[in-house]
Amino acid sequence: MKISLLIAIFLLFKFTSALYPIRSDWHKIPPAYEAPELKHLIRKYFGVSELPSKRIVNGDLARIGQFPHQVLKFMQASNGGWFFCGGSIIGAHWVLTAAHCVLHRVNVEIYAGLIDRAATAEYFSGTLSSLAFRIHPEYNEAFLDHDIALIEIISPIPLVGNVRQIPLPRRQDATTSVVGLQATASGFGATFAGGPGSQFLRYWEQPIAPDSVCLSYYAPGWFLPDQNICMDTSSGRAVCQGDSGGAISVEVNGRRGVFGIVSFVAAAGCDRGFPEVYVKVTAYLDWIHWNTQLVEP
Repeated sequence: MKISLLIAIFLLFKFTSALYPIRSDWHKIPPAYEAPELKHLIRKYFGVSELPSKRIVNGDLARIGQFPHQVLKFMQASNGGWFFCGGSIIGAHWVLTAAHCVLHRVNVEIYAGLIDRAATAEYFSGTLSSLAFRIHPEYNEAFLDHDIALIEIISPIPLVGNVRQIPLPRRQDATTSVVGLQATASGFGATFAGGPGSQFLRYWEQPIAPDSVCLSYYAPGWFLPDQNICMDTSSGRAVCQGDSGGAISVEVNGRRGVFGIVSFVAAAGCDRGFPEVYVKVTAYLDWIHWNTQLVEP
């Protein structure tokens, strides 16, 4: 089943240069995959009641300034519940993330420049006012096809200190295979099943797997080589719910950039060694450039 969606959520993001403490209830807010509408799809298509709640599995603690593009997003659904996801700053006005992170959301809080959720951070808040969420028009909520979205921040993000953008792939990079190249993922997810989100930013590094690894595991229609990247997690290092929307960075042609977006993992569990699926950013350079004018030749 293929479904085409075009969704506009109206928000105005106002930047303030003051530093804010992270919301005190952060440890009570679940990842986006625990939102009721996504749990319904998980039951329908995976045949289980929920996906495991681990996130960055067997990751290392990040250093201050190591991932200056990383943002932590708290998002309010139309039913009033709050959920969290990751994302990446790709420009002074733009955050790149997964479509399933922002679908059906009405308010957003974005924190940037932090590795410790107990510390203060640059803060952006969203109110109903101006077009800000741009979900790919072919996003398929049932199979997570085209699971990519942009958040436009009207007032520019000051890209200084520990808040920086991560480069997008250049058009010339789209023909370069990333299979076998070392990839890096980061996120604030929980470090044990059923636990709260991690207080500290964590990361791992490992090579990108051949498409055949995911094609041999997932049913037809779930992993699509023209729009997805595969990761073999048999090493014990993995991402999971809560890291959704975050960047998978790779160095290609002498420059490190965001080549993947965390999309989904096996229903059997993040720590079971099954392959994971990320959005292939190079497949969406035209769409990203049409919205942002940020893609280089």
